[in-house]
Formats: sequence, structure tokens, C-alpha cells
Amino acid sequence: KFEVGTKTSCVVVVGDGKTYRYLVDLKKLYGSSLSWMLPFPGDWHMLKTLQTTLMKVYWDAGLKDIASTTHRAQTLNSLKLNSNFKRTHHFLLQSWEAFYVHQLELYANSQLATATLDTIG
Repeated sequence: KFEVGTKTSCVVVVGDGKTYRYLVDLKKLYGSSLSWMLPFPGDWHMLKTLQTTLMKVYWDAGLKDIASTTHRAQTLNSLKLNSNFKRTHHFLLQSWEAFYVHQLELYANSQLATATLDTIG
């Protein structure tokens, strides 16, 4: 039970493709009686739409340099053009994970350096 109105004011309802469209149409049709429902497009559709934009914006800002270390010729071009969803998806996830891990390592090293200076001084 969501107990809308007592414990929560809204519920996010996720749907892909037609399901999302049905949710939006139902909300328009029934108006205020479904004011608690917040239709949200499924993650896959969001990623499919945004992936091309991410590649266009960030390709020449460094992603090309990263990709060229492990990909060549047609594979590299398919990343740039986002013509293979699965390949580009994995590349973006791995790149994000590498950036995130690097940031965590930098933070941990700075904390260790600070702690070392505190014990010395």
C-alpha cells in the first residue's frame, strides 16, 4: 500500500514505450483524480535518447582519446556515431566508473596525506 495522501503525496510510475504513453494519456483523461501519479519514462529510453547527445558533446572533449586507447577504425567510429547501442553503453559506463574510481582514489590519498601531516606536526 502506498497510502497516497497520508504517508506520501505522489507515486512515481515508470514505464517504457507504450506503457509510459498510456500513463500520460490516463493522467490527461482523469486529471485531478490521478494528480498523485508521476509518469516517468523508463531508464532504457532515457539512455537511448541521451546517449547520442553525450557522445556528440563529449567525444571531442576527451572521450575520443579514451576510446582510441582500446578501439580502432570501425569500432571507434561506431562509438562516435552511437551506431551500436550496447557498445556505446558499455563504453560510457566503463568511462564513468573509471572517472569515479579515480576521484575516490584522489580523495582517499588526500585524506591520507592530511592524516600523515597531522601526526607529524
